[in-house]
Amino acid sequence: MGNKIGKQQIQTTKSLNELIKKSNEQTACGPDCQKEKKIQDLKSKYESDKQNLSQGPENLAESRKSYFVYAFGDKYNNDYNEQLYTKEANDKVNTMKKQHSEDVKEITSLIHDYESAYLYKGNMGDLSEKYKDENKTLKTEIDNNEKTKATNDRKVYYENQQIEDIKYYKSLIKIVYWVTLVLYTFIFLYDGFYKNIKMDVILILFYIYPYIIDTIVSKIFYIIAYLKKYIPNNVYLDATNM
Repeated sequence: MGNKIGKQQIQTTKSLNELIKKSNEQTACGPDCQKEKKIQDLKSKYESDKQNLSQGPENLAESRKSYFVYAFGDKYNNDYNEQLYTKEANDKVNTMKKQHSEDVKEITSLIHDYESAYLYKGNMGDLSEKYKDENKTLKTEIDNNEKTKATNDRKVYYENQQIEDIKYYKSLIKIVYWVTLVLYTFIFLYDGFYKNIKMDVILILFYIYPYIIDTIVSKIFYIIAYLKKYIPNNVYLDATNM
């Protein structure tokens, strides 16, 4: 029982001492000191919230308002908030302008790509039509060339046949000519025509005729072609032929 009373007395004495100490501190620190102490406490809370912004911006705004209003007044707090919000608004506007500029560039690039693709598509369409027309023209030319070739082949075939016929008749004429000349020679000798010099010359000409006739004809055609270059053209006849 005595121990319990002793403990209560000790606790009471300790409480009285703390009360006396606090009273002495209040007596030693006047209103200005108390205000400055509260300002420091509010400032410490504000600085702590600035360092721990992750806990929430509302805590920082509240501690800042409490510190600024108590330490500097409402006007200071309002002016600070106006500058802060104006800066945040300007930063946001600048960010939006920058994003808008980038969006405009991207849209302009897309429009340019679309115009280029549209123009390319149009050019490809024109080029396709051009190739179609050229292919049609080329096909027509090929068909015409095939027809011309077929016609020329038929001409060559018929001309070759004519040449073969000419060669055949030429060989036949030569045979007849030589047979006739041999028979004539026997008659010439038998009847004594060799005694006449003129007849001898004629017989000799008959023998050399087959060997010189081609040369003579070629020379005649060459001379005719040469002379035609110096013969005036008939303008009216040429116009009629055209």
